[in-house]
Amino acid sequence: MHDDRLVPLAGGHNFRDFGGYPTVDGRRVVRGGLFRSGVMSHLTADDEERLRALGIVTICDLRTRAERDERPTRWFDDTCDLLVDDDTEPTTTLRALLDRPDSSEEEGRDAMIALYRELPFKHRAMYRAMFRRLVDGRVPLVVNCSAGKDRTGVGAALVLRALGVAPDLIERDFLATATALDTARLLGDTGFARGVDVSSRVVAAMMTVVPQYLGAAFAAIDERCGSFDRYRVEELGVDDADLARMRAILLEG
Repeated sequence: MHDDRLVPLAGGHNFRDFGGYPTVDGRRVVRGGLFRSGVMSHLTADDEERLRALGIVTICDLRTRAERDERPTRWFDDTCDLLVDDDTEPTTTLRALLDRPDSSEEEGRDAMIALYRELPFKHRAMYRAMFRRLVDGRVPLVVNCSAGKDRTGVGAALVLRALGVAPDLIERDFLATATALDTARLLGDTGFARGVDVSSRVVAAMMTVVPQYLGAAFAAIDERCGSFDRYRVEELGVDDADLARMRAILLEG
């Protein structure tokens, strides 16, 4: 990582602060209020102590119930507000491609772009709940999924966009996963590619981050809602007064 946002955890994945970015109106997102992460099922005792020191009060776990049941989050403070989703079904297209030995990298990328176009709407209820906690000042907050790059990446990007961070910096935060994530270790810890050649091109397409993925999510928002602001109000339930409260909490300067 080019900066100190990455929180080093022996048993964690891609855990990092996504604050600190300047906004287009000259303010700056606070540090220590917003975190993003991959699976937190293999944390060590030292990792847990490090996380407790961050004072996190909200965990937004975007994984499906099956993912959580198989690999429950190891660290959880009783004072935390834990948000989970028991309704969203797992995405089967990616698993089907992994199970096909002739799947190509192009098919993998096409599937990822299609996935990203759905994420802002498929996980709308969880993103909405996450934003409500931010409006209410329930921070520090951590949002996570398995890799901390797709569901989490879109969630973090939505927050930064609402706070007024420029698109190029939102993309920079999204792409930081490429250097923050140990893909081989993650695949072993999550079992996602169990029985699959992890060096295959389709796995590479699924586990990478490229600008086109995040771009597909925002393009779908514009196409289906007309603008990000309409998506914010109609899908996330954050009106202008809510946004002002959220910015007062999470911006400085």
